[in-house]
Amino acid sequence: MKDEWLTKLESTTLTSQMLTHARLKHLAKIAQTSEDHISRIGMGLSLRMGAVSRDWEPYELGSDDAPISVVSGKSIRGKTLFKSDLTLFCALTLQHQVPENYDGWRKTLGGHWERGVQLLTQRASGETDWLRIISKLPLD
Repeated sequence: MKDEWLTKLESTTLTSQMLTHARLKHLAKIAQTSEDHISRIGMGLSLRMGAVSRDWEPYELGSDDAPISVVSGKSIRGKTLFKSDLTLFCALTLQHQVPENYDGWRKTLGGHWERGVQLLTQRASGETDWLRIISKLPLD
């Protein structure tokens, strides 16, 4: 990966689907933290699960899903999402897939972000205690 891609990724803005934004708000409220923190936890969870397809999109989970309380997707800057760990997120990505160019990296990292939030929502499955939700995350 070229260094200019890292700089571009840090200053890019990713925008989620409305469903992901609603889930972020819901989980952040339960955890009493920011949507940014939930996003980073979700990214790590998704990266553990392996490759994400370029066309992956969130889908409704039924009765366990968060209520739609937003009217648009969540926009988040790369610097906010990745903090100083962009190279770490990229290295974790490269364990399972190799995006070909800058647009591929944006799509892949955005896919991991949204898939991770969905995975957290699935683990929550209606739970309202953040510690119990976190305890459901895989350790291996």
